[in-house]
Amino acid sequence: YLTMASAGASSAPPPCSLPAVAGTDPTIATIVSNAQQKFNAWTAAHTQHLSQLQAKVSNDTESSESKIRDLYKQEQQLLAQAKAAAICNGVNPDQLTEIDHKIAELNCKLQQNNAGSVGLEHKIAATEHKVTEAVEALKKYQKETEQYRLEKELGVMAYEKRLGLQFQRVEDDYLRVVFQQIDPRDPQKQFSVVVCVDSDDVYQIPEGSCQPHVPVLDTMLDELRATNDFPAFVRKLRARFVELAQVA
Repeated sequence: YLTMASAGASSAPPPCSLPAVAGTDPTIATIVSNAQQKFNAWTAAHTQHLSQLQAKVSNDTESSESKIRDLYKQEQQLLAQAKAAAICNGVNPDQLTEIDHKIAELNCKLQQNNAGSVGLEHKIAATEHKVTEAVEALKKYQKETEQYRLEKELGVMAYEKRLGLQFQRVEDDYLRVVFQQIDPRDPQKQFSVVVCVDSDDVYQIPEGSCQPHVPVLDTMLDELRATNDFPAFVRKLRARFVELAQVA
């Protein structure tokens, strides 16, 4: 259609005529003439329509190209204005380009950091798991310690009730060991000794602190220093107090 319109834009095609037929009936000739006139009219109308379409397409194309040129011109104007504004504010356009590059580098590093943070999250999760295990172990230890403390308290109560054994703190660095239930004639009578540990971590018994006095106390003290077995020392001392009570 465009080709035909281009061809018809300069000049309309000549009306098409049908060849005359010799010896034709007048009625037939009239029919043929009418047909030829209708055909010529249709051709002229169609050619005019094609010309109009061609003109419209040409106008649209020119309009689109004009719009593109206007947009490009506006873009160049905006770039020039941005450059002028940057210069007015003391910013070098080259610096803006460099800043854009730095921003791109920072974005790249940020992505790398995000990837590294995933590994860090795994490490944190593993550490939290270890901490949880440590907390559970600590709770178990505390429970066992509390149970041991209760057993020791019950043991001390049994000692106090059945054997009359008590431990009394004297001042800050001295421990007084008191025994009862020693003398059958006076079960509430107290037998005691004061023990301390000096700055060299050596057991000491202040002179005159053992009541009543045990003759072999010095030997027992040497044995305590050698073995560091304080419970054994307490048991042996009670036995010596029992002997003293029987002799008396």
